[in-house]
Amino acid sequence: MGSEASSQAELDRLAEEFVDRTRRGEGPTISSYVREHPDLADDINRLFPLLQALEHVEPEAPTQLGDYRIVREVGRGGMGVVYEAVQEPLGRRVALKILPKHMTLDARLLDRFRLEAQAAARLQHRHIVPVIGWGQHEGVYYYTMQFVDGAGLDAVDELPGEGTHYERAARAVLQASEGVAAAHARGVLHRDIKPSNLMLDEKGAVWVTDFGLCKEVESEGVTQPHDLLGTLRYMAPERFKGVSDVQGDVYGLGLTLYELLTREPAYQGEDHAALAARIAESGPPRPRKLDPHIPPDLELIVLKAIHRDRAQRYATVDALAADLRAYLDRRPVTARAPTVGYLLRSFVRRHKAITAIGCAAILAIVLSTTFYVVSLRDKESTARFRQYIANVAAAETALRDRDVPVAERLLAEAPAEFRNWEWRHLSSQLDRSTRSFPRWRWNVSYVAYAPSGHWVASVAAGQTRMVDADSGETEAEIEHRSHVQDMAWHPTGLFWAVGTPMGVEVWSWPEPQRIIDEPVGDVRAIAFSKDG
Repeated sequence: MGSEASSQAELDRLAEEFVDRTRRGEGPTISSYVREHPDLADDINRLFPLLQALEHVEPEAPTQLGDYRIVREVGRGGMGVVYEAVQEPLGRRVALKILPKHMTLDARLLDRFRLEAQAAARLQHRHIVPVIGWGQHEGVYYYTMQFVDGAGLDAVDELPGEGTHYERAARAVLQASEGVAAAHARGVLHRDIKPSNLMLDEKGAVWVTDFGLCKEVESEGVTQPHDLLGTLRYMAPERFKGVSDVQGDVYGLGLTLYELLTREPAYQGEDHAALAARIAESGPPRPRKLDPHIPPDLELIVLKAIHRDRAQRYATVDALAADLRAYLDRRPVTARAPTVGYLLRSFVRRHKAITAIGCAAILAIVLSTTFYVVSLRDKESTARFRQYIANVAAAETALRDRDVPVAERLLAEAPAEFRNWEWRHLSSQLDRSTRSFPRWRWNVSYVAYAPSGHWVASVAAGQTRMVDADSGETEAEIEHRSHVQDMAWHPTGLFWAVGTPMGVEVWSWPEPQRIIDEPVGDVRAIAFSKDG
């Protein structure tokens, strides 16, 4: 009996895996499962064709779902189908993700779909597609998102923007890294980072989407111990051992950068077992072997991000983002140990006008740098010097993100014996208590940050001005029916409201549309409840 129960449990596990891989579009073959599990060949040949047939039944595409008019299908994956739709009462264009009816029969899939919506809904960041709503209509479960008019990075032939192709690729993955880091900060792992889940919009912005396989950083959630979720060729090696943490997302971002730089898949043309073995044991070829023009620093960043040993990878997505910024700013990256030649090349790369100062000054730099490195060897403090460089780079990143407490801590922890002008320069910027934004023609009566901290709303007379808190640029100016007497943000940051002598107006954001206009009389104070 024990042997039969064990065989049945293994068959159940394989069946779940086969269905999951089919839904993710991997195209698993029955013959490969028979070959890998000959002791279960008869059961596999009997059961799997039925599972395959059920998964390929194509339901008729809906044309209407409650208030939503379906326009077209824009994508599908293992956890549902995404449509472009119009929310008819508001005339609002949205992305509508639907869980197919046959998948609602599996309680775990329904729970996972609900978890995806809940996790994404609490993430507010300029590089994460925001969730607007959730619902169920006649047994069909769905949730709505802001519609991003664009394509996945896997479908983009040429990345937009300034600089070389390699710089544009680094910039795209940097944007994605900022979004993923924000998710990690809220305790959410993505677990399926790949080019097709990173949308590039018409303005060149990258959006992280599809949190269908996400989980809490410290929780197993609805994932079972034997689940192997995600697209196989973007899985980190430790995923095959049941380990899933922030460094798995680091790996996915690194592999995405690999493919953008080389314009080739990191892994291709291998069956399930051979691919899993290669990911775990060898990895893809070095990027510069495929394209020798790839800058060495970018290759080092990729190799560190996709290292098979988790301990050798970037510890966080923030650390990966810091190195990408360093590369784009022509500063040294932490993906390698600093050497005399490397520090000098980085200095020259950042300051191309260096030749104007003459050979004597260059020689002085070489001599002083050589003396510095020799003294490092004498003091046996190379590790502390690396820590110093990492702390200073991370502190600069924290200051850019206006995270003064983190920058202050990083600079305080930077080894004192190496502190020089760059440390003093960053320390002088720690007081960020004031910030100036574009001036109004009238006196400003109200100012309020959005819950995410990325937008500032300022009110003067009968207008609201929305300003990007990072760049200080005005994003929108909204006219109201009358002068504004009070304003408030919705806890999600997706709506805001104003009170005027004529009543209440509620607006959507970041696409400003008046969705409520209630003439209830003179409104002098307004607020949303904590639960929205």
